[in-house]
Amino acid sequence: MCTFECLRQPLHGVLGGGMKYVSFRVSNDDYEKLFTAIKDVSNKTPAKFFADLAKKIISKNTGFDKSRVDDDGTDLNHVKQVRLSTAMMSVIKEQALKNGWSESKEIRFRLNQTISNEPVLLDREIAELRGARNAVDRIGQNIFYIIAKRQLLEVNDPAFWDDIKKLNQSIDDVKKLVNKITLARQNVINVKSARK
Repeated sequence: MCTFECLRQPLHGVLGGGMKYVSFRVSNDDYEKLFTAIKDVSNKTPAKFFADLAKKIISKNTGFDKSRVDDDGTDLNHVKQVRLSTAMMSVIKEQALKNGWSESKEIRFRLNQTISNEPVLLDREIAELRGARNAVDRIGQNIFYIIAKRQLLEVNDPAFWDDIKKLNQSIDDVKKLVNKITLARQNVINVKSARK
């Protein structure tokens, strides 16, 4: 039988006095069993495991959120083999190269994208959205400046018409990009709801 002994000592000098030190004792055999069991489940040390458990109990959040996927790279201890077609593998290689990732990270990203309920955008996609937004904003500011200064322009002025064409093209580009992202996200959500 395993006996636990809890010690509570204030840690004044080291941690500012507002924390308590909690420990318990187990036999060497029980510790080895505990260490192995915790490593198999969470890949954490027993101290880290019990600290996290205490935080969950304190926050009254004892359940685990199954929709949340821990993608920070700290819990990558499950290895699965998946068979892919040549076409699928070539797409993954191409996308991994494009994103500057390894193939396994690309597969993890795409898997996380299908599991997660949150929209996932790549840095490249965010940069494209920001670039389109800034281009539209810049042209809009130029038109506002023209109107605010009450500069009279002839309708036949080619520079004015070029600005209007650029504005229309930028707005169309933004619409297409947002529609593409929205539809891609909608497809992911539809697939998830079909699985339930």
